[in-house]
Amino acid sequence: MTFDILPTESADIPECFAAAQKAFAEFNRLLFKPDTISTESAELLIKSRIQGFNNKNPQSRNFKAVDCETGTIIAAARWRVYPEDELLIKSVEDIVEAKLQPRVPELRENVVRAFYTMLNQGKREVTGIEQDNDGRAVKLMRRVELESLFTHPSYQRKGAAKALLQRCIQEADTLGLVVYLEATKDGQPLYEKCGFEAIRTQTFEAERFGGEGAHQYTHVPGV
Repeated sequence: MTFDILPTESADIPECFAAAQKAFAEFNRLLFKPDTISTESAELLIKSRIQGFNNKNPQSRNFKAVDCETGTIIAAARWRVYPEDELLIKSVEDIVEAKLQPRVPELRENVVRAFYTMLNQGKREVTGIEQDNDGRAVKLMRRVELESLFTHPSYQRKGAAKALLQRCIQEADTLGLVVYLEATKDGQPLYEKCGFEAIRTQTFEAERFGGEGAHQYTHVPGV
């Protein structure tokens, strides 16, 4: 199987969303109830993602892996470039509130709020390079932050995710930056094969907030 790595376009968002729903099925069960969200909610989420994509944040990079034979999007990645130390303007609470938008009926709000609070606080502790008098991070290190990487389940282990990750790493190398990411237990083997080393693993006890099970996420601050 051959594939091309190409920039993602706004028109690709619905197909990427559908592929991500399958790739992140376990994660979605953590954040949403029931397992499958309604058509109306899916349309609202897709519309929100298209609006975000069209804002053209100059720091954002979006790429897709496309099957050369069928034209199907088999994998996609998104990262953000921080060429200078990032001065924190928004609080963790503000960032988490944005993650709750749009509020679809299936959203497990308590779970989502607690999960992203844990993740963002962990990131600030790992990548923070300057703190205030209370020990809270006010500045994060220069980096390329991998925000999302997924492969449609039907095309996994074909090298698409690795190719997208390598594109991210290449940009970071060109700019003289490290790559920061947060890995799930399933995704960690790929990152380790590409030279990443975990620095901290956090366990999210979803049952405490009305969810199900325990989920591990590892902070990886560079390669």
